[in-house]
This record gives sequence, C-alpha cells and structure tokens, in this order.
Amino acid sequence: IMPHIDGLYKVVNVNSGLPMGFGSLPSGWTSVSQRKNNNTSKNLQWKVTPVPTTIGDDFSYYTFMLNAGDSIQLDILNWNMEAGADVGGYRGGRGTNEQWFLEYADSGAFYIRSRFSAKYLEVKNGSMFTSANIQMGDYTGEKSQQWRFLPVNVTPEFEVPAAPTQLQSTGQASSVRLEWTASTSKDVTGYTILRSEDGVEYYTIAKQVTTTSFTDNEALPGINYNYKVYAVDQCYNYSETTEPVSAMATGGKDCVLQLPFDYTLNDTTQNGNHCVVYGNTNWQKAKTGEAALELSGTDNFIQLPYTVASHDELTVACWVYWQGGDIWQRLWDFGNGTTQYMFFTPRSDSGMRFAIKNGGDEQQIRVSKNLTSRTWVHVAVTLGSSGATLYINGVQQGANANVTIKPGDISPMLNYVGRSQFASDPYFKGYIDDFRIYNYALSAEEVKALVDWADGIEQLNAPTSAHNGARYDLSGRRTSSTTTKGIVIQDGKKLAR
Repeated sequence: IMPHIDGLYKVVNVNSGLPMGFGSLPSGWTSVSQRKNNNTSKNLQWKVTPVPTTIGDDFSYYTFMLNAGDSIQLDILNWNMEAGADVGGYRGGRGTNEQWFLEYADSGAFYIRSRFSAKYLEVKNGSMFTSANIQMGDYTGEKSQQWRFLPVNVTPEFEVPAAPTQLQSTGQASSVRLEWTASTSKDVTGYTILRSEDGVEYYTIAKQVTTTSFTDNEALPGINYNYKVYAVDQCYNYSETTEPVSAMATGGKDCVLQLPFDYTLNDTTQNGNHCVVYGNTNWQKAKTGEAALELSGTDNFIQLPYTVASHDELTVACWVYWQGGDIWQRLWDFGNGTTQYMFFTPRSDSGMRFAIKNGGDEQQIRVSKNLTSRTWVHVAVTLGSSGATLYINGVQQGANANVTIKPGDISPMLNYVGRSQFASDPYFKGYIDDFRIYNYALSAEEVKALVDWADGIEQLNAPTSAHNGARYDLSGRRTSSTTTKGIVIQDGKKLAR
C-alpha cells in the first residue's frame, strides 16, 4: 500500500540517496539536479499536491512547487516529449508539462511520470553524484527512476531497520489480538500488519501502527488467519517480517461493541470497534457515565465499522433521549443501501418500528405508539433463531417470530447511528448513551439486567458523577475492580461493567 502523498517533502532518488532541487533560487527556467542533502534548505523542499479540478479535472495528477517561493513549478523544458528532455524549475502556468502521475514501485518509492509526455523522471545516466541533472526517460524500472517522498527534516538513509520480534496472537470472540516486541531501531515510525488465509499470499490490513499491539476486528470466526508484522522507519525502509503466527476468532458470545460516549468515540470492548462522527461532536449530561453524545437532527451522525453487525444473531441496545420530530428518523440503520438494511425508528407513519430487508419484502416489528420523547429510554432489539424482539426499558413491546433474515445475510457495511439509508429521511435528534452491539440475541432477563444496571448506577451517583472504569454489581453497588471492560453476562445471571 503506497504512502499518502499531499504535503511538503524532500524528493529523494532511491539509487543515489540524494534529493532533487537547486543550489540557489532559480532565475527563469533552470535545470533541476540532485543535490547534497540539507535539512533546512527550501531549495530542496517541494509542495506536492493533487492538481485542482479547475486545471486538471482529475486528482490522479500532482504538481510540484518549490518551497522557496515565487511559484516555481517542476517543468519539462519547451514541452519536449522525447527521452532525454531536460527537467527544471519554471514560474509556470500549471500546464500538463507541469503535472505528474505517481506510479507506486514498492518500499515507499514511486515512479514519477509526466502527464504531457508519459516519460519518467530519472537521474541522467544513473549518476550517483551531486549536481547530476534530472531528465525524462523511457521506463527502465531502475532505481535511478525511483523516488521517495521524505519529511523535509529527515536525513535520507537506506539502512533496513531491525525487525520486531516475539509476535503472539490470541483468538477472541470476534477478533484476534496481536502483540509483539518493538524493533530496536530508534527511527521506526510504525508497524505494518500482514494477514493471510492460506499462509502463502499475505496482504496489508493495517499500517503505521504506532503501538506494539493490534486488534484485527475484521477476523471472521472459523477462519484460521496467519499474521506477520514488519517495522517501517522515517525514510520508508522496511524491516524483515516477524515469524508468522496464526489464530482465529472463537465466535463465542460477546459484547462486540460498547460506546459509553464519555467524551470519546472509542469502543471499550477488546475489539477496538471505534466509531467516527460526521459533523459536530457535542456532549450532554449522561444517563450512565460522564457524557452522552448529542445528535442535532440536521448535520451529524455516527458511522460504525463495516464488520460490526455481520453476525447471524444480533442485539442492538442503547439509552436514548429522543427530542421528537418528524417521522422516519433513524435511531440506527445498518445496511448497504435502500434494498438491504435493518433499522429502528422511534416514529414511523404508525408508531415505533423495527424492519429488516434483504432485497425482498421487509420483515417488521410494529408498535402502535411512538417512542417516549424528552426522557431517557432504553431501546433494545434482538434477532435470533426465534425471530426478532423489541424491548423498551427492559419490557417486551413487540415480537415477530417470522423474522428470518439474518444480519449476516445482509453483511451491512454502511452502519449508521442517527442516519437512514434513504437520503430523504431526517436525521435523528436527541442524545445517545451506552450504545452496544452483541453478537447474539440477549434473553429477556439479560436485557432487563442492562436497564437495572444503568438505573442502579444513576441512583448510586445521583445527581451525577463520573464512574468510568468502575465495576458495579446488579444492585448498583460499586466493587473494587477497576477493569474498563464492557458489560459481562455469564449464564444470564451476572452483569457488571
């Protein structure tokens, strides 16, 4: 996976290790050459940015502007289309001879190709010396045609960093946890995680991981995955990989996501299913913790990870303070568009509704009254082998044993809280707290325990106080444990935070 390019860089030739630039600020058109490195010279620094649509109508191309100023662009002399054409700096008009396509080579390196001539940027004669000119050439694949985009304050070097060691893997209910010992090289900026299903072909699942652990929350139960990790330094040098390890998600019953919204958008389970908010992030007084997330009903909603609801059974539960409003607001809506989805709305054209659809007719739970507004209400929907059930404040309000579509049949990727799959539907207006997803259908007793736990906490901490990281029993009494983990339910008998 190539590095993202958009910013200020030294453009360094892989063959020579020298940056391209100028000895002094160009006056008129001046040939560009490879120069001795200098971490402060602006004559070696290039602003590399996608071309604006007004001049290219295509973000595949980039402009190179010298940081020294005066709008000096990387340019082909006299619009020459031949191999050997000189390349230099010119206070130009951003023509196609000043636009460049980046073809990823490997190991953080690119080929730089002209949009005008389709030739490749190279060091003349593959020279290793300073002051050697840069020109255009036919493709050769040699390192003299490969370039790295490095931070301007970094001294170019090509020494391979030490590999991380002692990679270990642990299968969890809906994820795999990886841990390793850090590289001993001091200039490592992150780690890249590789995964394989056959132990032969590996592909990247994460890069620039800055810690020595990673949770693969896209691992599917029943599949044995192989993993490797390598280190990357500030010059995009890659270490050797660790020895491979393998593990699989166990598929056990678990809370796969819990969002307390205590001034954070992070999942507190071991699965790392963190979410993002589109629009403003506003906080309100909480039902169960330090804060609740406010959704304005106009311009903000939450998006969850794309794998979080792809289970054969499911429970979605949360506390909600709905502020009322138009019909078809979505408390949550998981789907792939307008033909595959599952949602809960506090007010349809005939009251509360849960619906699930997989290309055919909707399967529904309808309740003839709207969700109570302007007060905290607990909403839970369970889907399992016996159908779907809707609970309000721990009390069953509706059920449909004929709901046979499984969330896994849809494998929803667009998982919203506060937004519909249908663009014409209004956004949700209200507060949301303690949003949870389980990979199984909670029993009626377990749903009631969620409500009792939260009510017990509210009474214990009245009028309000922070309790994040504390653990409570069913009666709301605080225990000595400080483990920050999601709700734990064992045999339907014990519930704790």
